[in-house]
Amino acid sequence: MRLGVMNNPRHDACEEARWAADHGFAFLDLTMEGPQAALEQLDVSGLQAVLRDTGLGVVGHTAPYLPFASPVARVRQAAVESVVDTFETFATLGAKWVNVHIDSVPKIFTHQDRLHWNGESFAQLAERAVPYGLGVMVEHPPRRRPPRPRYPAHPEGRCAVGLPPGCRARLCGRRPARRLAQIAQIAHGACPPQRQPLAAR
Repeated sequence: MRLGVMNNPRHDACEEARWAADHGFAFLDLTMEGPQAALEQLDVSGLQAVLRDTGLGVVGHTAPYLPFASPVARVRQAAVESVVDTFETFATLGAKWVNVHIDSVPKIFTHQDRLHWNGESFAQLAERAVPYGLGVMVEHPPRRRPPRPRYPAHPEGRCAVGLPPGCRARLCGRRPARRLAQIAQIAHGACPPQRQPLAAR
């Protein structure tokens, strides 16, 4: 099992990578989003150096608020293009996977509309990620309501399924070993910043 942590986009990504390595994490779930970690704000060469020096792996992460299922086609396309713009940098940093978040739709539209528009956007991203050697993975199942934690795993270990924020297991608390066992098959868990994280061993 390898444990990773997402960088806090309110802080410099290089500092977040050093923190992750210092606390025993195996990889950085690198989100490229503001206010301090947008693509144009990244020190790519500096981040490469940190990853190289620490041996920290990296997985691509995209902003959860991108409108992949907007009823307006041009808005959906803009969301796709904004993620495509990150592919070269993710590949340069050594990522093999980039995650995306399922977008919601206004209540006037159906669940099927939501599935169709998200799927259309993700299909474009998957195709356009191929030249960069990247795969695209979906953060959580497309359900109408947040699912109960089930901690699923791909039988070949090739993809990760995350859970909505309200369902994420925590690495901290009174029984960290039990929590670690619960999240052994998923990509990441939420760790409150006010508590000391449990370093991977």
